[in-house]
Amino acid sequence: MSMSSTSENLSMPHPRAFVVIRQDDRTWVAELPFGQSIDIGASKNTHIRIDNADLAPVHGHFFWEGERLLLRTVNSRVNIFLNAKALSGTSELMGGDEISMGTVKLVVGLSTSARSGVRRMLSHGEFRERLWEESSRAARGGGNVALVMVHAPKGQRDHIAEAAVQSFRVGDIVGEYGPNDLEFLLPDTERSVARAVVERLFSKTGISAAAGLAMAPHDSASPERLLRIARDALSSAQRSQQGRSESQAPKGLSSFIADDALSQQVLNQSKTLLQQRLPILFVGEAGSGKQHLSSYLHEHQEGSNEEAVARVQCSTQGNLEHTWDKLEQSIVQVGEGTCILQNIAELDASLQQRLASRLTSASCRIIATSDRPLDSLIERGALHASLHDTFKNRTVIVPPLRDRPKDILPLTKHFMQSLSPQSSINLAAMAEIQSYHWPGNILELKNTVERAILLAEDEEISVEHLPLSESGASQSAEGRLRDHVDNIERDAIIKALSENNNNQTHTAKQLGISRRALIYKLEKYGLKTPPKVKQRA
Repeated sequence: MSMSSTSENLSMPHPRAFVVIRQDDRTWVAELPFGQSIDIGASKNTHIRIDNADLAPVHGHFFWEGERLLLRTVNSRVNIFLNAKALSGTSELMGGDEISMGTVKLVVGLSTSARSGVRRMLSHGEFRERLWEESSRAARGGGNVALVMVHAPKGQRDHIAEAAVQSFRVGDIVGEYGPNDLEFLLPDTERSVARAVVERLFSKTGISAAAGLAMAPHDSASPERLLRIARDALSSAQRSQQGRSESQAPKGLSSFIADDALSQQVLNQSKTLLQQRLPILFVGEAGSGKQHLSSYLHEHQEGSNEEAVARVQCSTQGNLEHTWDKLEQSIVQVGEGTCILQNIAELDASLQQRLASRLTSASCRIIATSDRPLDSLIERGALHASLHDTFKNRTVIVPPLRDRPKDILPLTKHFMQSLSPQSSINLAAMAEIQSYHWPGNILELKNTVERAILLAEDEEISVEHLPLSESGASQSAEGRLRDHVDNIERDAIIKALSENNNNQTHTAKQLGISRRALIYKLEKYGLKTPPKVKQRA
């Protein structure tokens, strides 16, 4: 594809649409050209053919009415469902709509009109703020969110960005990560759909680029963790493109940085508890180093080279028995090694109780982590008492990075050495890093150092490569204010529920809000009790 033809297509002043189709294990993209009528069905003469005996030869019909995209059902033998409701006649489609035809699923991609001129590429600071909002929404059960990191050949980044800005749905976000790197945020998008959308984008531009993907809330609800997962996936994709194996990938932390007295105290306490071979729990903010500390302790146990280690992300996704089987299998397979249970409090309450019983007979070392203190989870009914008792006297508090200031510069130098041994940093930038609050803790520091290396482009890292004022102080203050307000609101609801014997109508009246608003807030803060509401994973 020539660049001139691509530019002509991008300048068309019309909305652009497509559908991502998933049938069994296959996923592909079909265009819905502006102004054209498109049939979908089992006939080989349809514009979009679906090889499915349940569908009529022509089952549905996409068409344009001005700049509105519509779908009409043609055959009623098998219903067409639009966002889980049976379609009768014709309906207008919006970006992100889900269509079901028997076992076939379709997701609509619909861009804004190119004439609007309101779409643009966001700065990384703006993008991180949107990522924070969307990952928080996903954590409250607001649907899947895909974060995509893209590395383009030198000089080609802006061509991909222009194509993305013009062809993505209205709610999708394009951000500027580095000189040759982009970041996409795709709300209400499943993993397979996100991959198909990115592959379509690369195909339309004719540019061979690498991409890495992270999903909220499945992979994490922490923005910094999502960025880290997506960046690591991008690095893996780049190695694959270059014909390099995973064994050639740069190694992570080889030692635990503990220059600060608090870090040394945490390390000593952890070693003492682990020697007793009883379950221990690390509690601390997201990104504070709990997972790395867990790995470090395993690696430095006597005979650890011969012992297995399993890392399990404790989230209840779908079938409870399947989740339990995965936990049980991990505990058994490591033998006398180490099983690291990440975010243990995110498990369903029934699984928490079963796990507490199982841990008493486990032959392996058990190291669990939680982003939230157990006492507060008990008060909210989000943690089973038996699991709390298991770790009650074996809990290690991992302080946030801001409380371990002597670790900040040693960590910075370590990340620079592991990511780019030839990189350097000036004194002003070091002072900026040392004085920053680091609300995202060690993960935010690592992400910041990595991006600074990209921005510096083989030159010395300076303050201008550390846009902490753009994405840091103001946002961290806003983030802390949001957390503070949320905590006050949550505590007020808990208190009112208790005073009104959990009667929602009376509680809403006391709080001065509608019952509908109260139900939303109960779901938002995980306070709505089962079995009426499924606990979020």
